[in-house]
Amino acid sequence: MSAAYRHFVRRRVALEAVTISAPPGQVTALVGPNGSGKTTLLRLVLGFLRPTAGVVRVCGMAPHEYRRRHGMAYLPEEVQVPGGWNVRAFFERGAELAGIDAEGRDAAVRLAWDRSGLDDRSLGRLRLGTLSKGTQRRAVLAFALIGEPDVVVLDEPSSGLDPEARAALRSQVTQLAHAGRTVILSSHDLAEIERVADRIIVLETGRVVRVMDGSRLRSAAVLRVTIRGPQNVIASLAASGHIRSAVDGRFDVTGVESFDEVARAVYEANGSILNVELLPAGELERVLFQRDRDA
Repeated sequence: MSAAYRHFVRRRVALEAVTISAPPGQVTALVGPNGSGKTTLLRLVLGFLRPTAGVVRVCGMAPHEYRRRHGMAYLPEEVQVPGGWNVRAFFERGAELAGIDAEGRDAAVRLAWDRSGLDDRSLGRLRLGTLSKGTQRRAVLAFALIGEPDVVVLDEPSSGLDPEARAALRSQVTQLAHAGRTVILSSHDLAEIERVADRIIVLETGRVVRVMDGSRLRSAAVLRVTIRGPQNVIASLAASGHIRSAVDGRFDVTGVESFDEVARAVYEANGSILNVELLPAGELERVLFQRDRDA
């Protein structure tokens, strides 16, 4: 597909000869510098724009037709919520717009409430304007997911969120893909992309310059593990080559398979794993920066 628009009297090409696919059950991520065509591509998928050449199809249908028949979940980078609205009323309106009948509306509202991470005791009392940015963003995503659409489009979903809110959103995105949804997201947060994406499409000046395998990136990622248990376990694991470094009960493991070996050894020695943190390998960042230097 290709897309162009007019800026004053000049014709600008936003996307040129782009061919991509986003299969169900996976997170497809778009990355690239500002002006690379990420937002234009999302708008084409949503049916907000039409290509000047080529075609866009969602499950074999034109995007605007698919959206009319089945709906899509869309989380924009910036969204203005009606701050005075009661959160429950907000979700009820979402259920109404999704065409859910009166009998199923309460269940849809309850599911949206659970997805937003709000306390059950505040059901029906909170107003959108009183929520933190992270909780408000989760509430907007929960609103978009009412009706269980199979296609989910997220534009900079983690923008402005604190680490706790990012972790919650990351978990939700992964769950959506595991449930068989097609998830397409655009983000400048390369560390988050490495954590959640199955396929990573690198755009530059309106063209696809590389497609990367997210699972391969994660297999090269480093897991920082904190344990409680006999110190001789760490020494034996280090000798076996499963550990990169170890300091004060914390050690770094490369790859999930190595972590499985570590976990087995720790539990067999009656130790316990207190925390596991994923440290991205940073390959995606290196790819983008290398292209900048080459240019």
